[in-house]
Amino acid sequence: MTPEDQSLIVSWKEENNSTLKLTLVKTGDERTGRLREFLDTLCGVAPGITVKMEKEEAGMPAIRVRDNILYYAVPEGPELSLFLKAVSVVSGKDPKALFSQNIDPGTLPVPARLKIFIAPHCPYCPAQVEPLLSLACQASSIHLEVIDGVLFQDMSEAHKVQSAPTVILDDTVTWTGKTPFREILSMIRDRDPANMGPKTIEGMLQSGEAFRLAEMMIEKKKIFPALIGLMEKALWPVRLGAMVVFESIAEEDPALGREAAHHLFSRLPGMTDPKAKGDIVYVAGLCGDETLLPVLQEMLTQKPLDDEFREAIEEAIVAIRERGGVVGG
Repeated sequence: MTPEDQSLIVSWKEENNSTLKLTLVKTGDERTGRLREFLDTLCGVAPGITVKMEKEEAGMPAIRVRDNILYYAVPEGPELSLFLKAVSVVSGKDPKALFSQNIDPGTLPVPARLKIFIAPHCPYCPAQVEPLLSLACQASSIHLEVIDGVLFQDMSEAHKVQSAPTVILDDTVTWTGKTPFREILSMIRDRDPANMGPKTIEGMLQSGEAFRLAEMMIEKKKIFPALIGLMEKALWPVRLGAMVVFESIAEEDPALGREAAHHLFSRLPGMTDPKAKGDIVYVAGLCGDETLLPVLQEMLTQKPLDDEFREAIEEAIVAIRERGGVVGG
């Protein structure tokens, strides 16, 4: 860290006297050390900042400013002042007084996940980061990842990023170079929620927005494809949230619920995780119809059959029969 950066931190800390907390997401990745070194220096220059350690077995190390803002970067040089502004927001400062972009969160009906790839000493990157950081500071539904594409070259390669700045929305829409913020904001506001990526939907489920997600699908009369994929591949806590969504849909829009059950059943042949398969069968019991009964009965004859999976199938058969008025053993 340069003397100029340290001087900036000292001046900033004089205006932020409250205790500030940041989180270092630690992994086995060697770049954890780079991020920790920056945070140690930050704490040394600005006493009163505390760093919580959060260990993860896999993935990339990161600095979490708040739940929806992650830095896969060492924010030095031109990026440091923006990083410090975001930390100020965490301490209680009004983001509208810190950033040039003022956003009404109510105008953002659909959550979004944004990634911005930057490079050290990039002359255009800070101007591209600033409005996105302002957006994430004002709207918790916006998840922002600031990524040093040089330090985390593997992430750049995974997203086919070749220059900075590059902004990616929901892993589907990409802007390269200097891009007007209004263009990015317009896409966030106007895009079809059915096109939300799995990470965006997973974030909604993890933040307790299952009922909101169900309302969005009921309004659109459409099951979002990414949610079907999560039921197939996601871990249990995420699948549990998805099951809440399907249960809500079954109660409010039975026809859409039946559509969901058929979409899910189309994924079963290629699945190997018995617990995930059992959860899909459970959803069939919630909102499936009699057309699924032959498939479920056939599944009972398969060998070998996990006891929990068998129980899920039997319960789904009973639920569908009771709901449809079907009698039989």
